[in-house]
Parts: sequence; C-alpha cells; structure tokens
Amino acid sequence: MKLKTWKEYAAFTKDEIKSALAPLRAVRERKKGELAIAQLEEKIATKEQAIEEMCTKDNIDFDALIDAQDELALTERKVGQFKEILEQLFPATTA
Repeated sequence: MKLKTWKEYAAFTKDEIKSALAPLRAVRERKKGELAIAQLEEKIATKEQAIEEMCTKDNIDFDALIDAQDELALTERKVGQFKEILEQLFPATTA
C-alpha cells in the first residue's frame, strides 16, 4: 500500500473518511445479520428436536408442547424477517 502525503491526509474530511469505509461497514453489518440467521436456524433445529422428544413421552405435557410450538413459530418468523430486512438493506448486486 502506497501512502499519501500528510497534506493529502490532513485535507480529508470526516465525511470522506466515513464514505471510504462505508462498503466495509456494509459487509460487516450484512455478515452480522447472516450470523444472527444462522443462530436462529440452529435454535429452530434444537426446538424441533425437543418437540419430537416431548411427543415420545408417556405423559405428554400438552401445555408445554403448545408453548414449544409457539416459540418455534416465533423463531421461524424471526428468520423470515431477518432475511427480508437483509434483502432490503443489502440488495444483491449482479456483476
């Protein structure tokens, strides 16, 4: 990397510095959103397994089963919302 002269750096405004870093911040934020989706998808898989285990018990606790299904549905909805938000904030670009 070739450095600019100090005079050139001194002439940079805060806005110019922020705009130069904007693409990197956008990538970082998108990755944060993708990580959140992955964590929610893991939670979904875990909750589905727990629901199946609840159904195999001799004495089924229907209230707990309903609560687990509600939590599963909420988490699935959150994944959809995350995906929609990421799509709107960071639209795919075709090269």
